[in-house]
Amino acid sequence: MNVFKVTTSLLKAACFFGTIYMTIHFIQEYHANEDSSHIIIKRFRQSEIFPAISLCFRSKHNEQDGLYNHTFIKDMLSIQSNDYKNALLGKPSTTSIGNIIDAEFDEATIKLQTYLKKFRVQDTNENEFTWSFDENISDIREVQPEIIRHQQSDLPETVPKLKSMTLKYQDPNFICYEYMSDLISEVTIDSIDFYFYISKLQEINKGELYIFVYQPNQLIRNLRYLYKIRGFYGISQATRTNQIVLDLNAINLIHARDDANEPCDENLEDDDSEWAKQVIDIVRCVPPYWRTTYQGRKHPQCTTTEQLKNISFYLPMKNEFGATVILEKYRQPCRQMRVQANANSDQYKKEDVLKLKLRLRFVFSLYSAYSLIQFAYNCHYFY
Repeated sequence: MNVFKVTTSLLKAACFFGTIYMTIHFIQEYHANEDSSHIIIKRFRQSEIFPAISLCFRSKHNEQDGLYNHTFIKDMLSIQSNDYKNALLGKPSTTSIGNIIDAEFDEATIKLQTYLKKFRVQDTNENEFTWSFDENISDIREVQPEIIRHQQSDLPETVPKLKSMTLKYQDPNFICYEYMSDLISEVTIDSIDFYFYISKLQEINKGELYIFVYQPNQLIRNLRYLYKIRGFYGISQATRTNQIVLDLNAINLIHARDDANEPCDENLEDDDSEWAKQVIDIVRCVPPYWRTTYQGRKHPQCTTTEQLKNISFYLPMKNEFGATVILEKYRQPCRQMRVQANANSDQYKKEDVLKLKLRLRFVFSLYSAYSLIQFAYNCHYFY
């Protein structure tokens, strides 16, 4: 009996001191902060948390692809635009591949300024920055905004030069223009409005418009559109469909640990460029449609149908397999973004204008709470 009592007492003591030890140990682990997550709510003033926004065009027409300047291609190459497109994808062509490669892809494809009338950025103090376009503008990056200061403006008198939309990505199937805020640090963006000519959009045969919102320089990795317009002929003021409002309700910036279960690269700043570099390193040449956007290591220009065919295997749109083959060749960036949004359509006052409004909201949602649990082991920052 005495042995039993002694054994019981020893077990109780062991449990007691074990509990004390484990409590102290886990408190120390908690304060070490090696595997915990944090949530910080910020507005859209800091450039590190402002998302990039891309407007991407695609055409599904088999003969007269809407992404191409048919007149330019006919005059320069004496072929149809679809023959030009197929040749760039590595399909056999009756036209000399040398002539097709030498043609300027930027001139042979559509320009955003033909379809985009203007876009406007409004900050939380109701100051407005408006960029206006027309099809005679050769480089939309050089267009300067008209700035309207609100009565209660906090803007300085001298506002530095600002960039507008830039060409982000292009291939024979897909063309993307990107807005990434470079407004001054005093500006906290509230909304962004894009105004398109409906009649011009309707000239794009079987055209589609995709809206992507993502961590800057990670378009290829995040080809999950927030909104897609499948055709432009049904858009009108009469049907109350010429205004689309996208509310970005929650944007979570996830900063993973570089030694997590899925390692990441803390120093990778431009994921899109790294993806393109990996593709070009495999094929060992630069296709004509990447000449103006690819800034990586120098390679010769693609000159054969076989090289163009090899490149086309990896082109990302509607080709998750090909894109993923490349993404798995290097470590993903540690900083990534998750966006939650909802959309609705309404009537805009001008008849031939499609207004696309993005309203930037920052609310702590259930998605954010779920993300906290989901990434608690691998991540140490949430914005």
